[in-house]
Amino acid sequence: MESTTEKVDAIEQHLNNYQRDGKRLLVTSSFQTHSIPMLHILQQLQPGIAIAFLDTGYHFEETLAFKNAVAKQLSLNVGVISGNEKPKASGLYISSPTSCCETNKIALYIAYSGTSTSGLAACAPIKPRTAAPFNR
Repeated sequence: MESTTEKVDAIEQHLNNYQRDGKRLLVTSSFQTHSIPMLHILQQLQPGIAIAFLDTGYHFEETLAFKNAVAKQLSLNVGVISGNEKPKASGLYISSPTSCCETNKIALYIAYSGTSTSGLAACAPIKPRTAAPFNR
């Protein structure tokens, strides 16, 4: 089993390899709690590394406040990627979750990074669930 130090060393080696090979790195974060350790590691290894936050227009105010607090506490260099249209008004997330993801996430990353879709992970559509009754 790898130690934490070995894992961090491996991340640092990957970052160095990208730089050595002249590759650009697009670091993105949803700023959910599970992403904080990686953000901390990246900031320690490459202070000031740019972190992109995708503002889809669907975030709760609490999520945005949490992102700001984490960015401040970890001294992160956060850039916000956002679209021009208001996705909530379109209803696309209900009628076609895949198209919604492509429009409100993938297309924005492509425009921001100048890359093609081959370098990006695909979004898996989330199917709406019916509410389950509470068990008492």
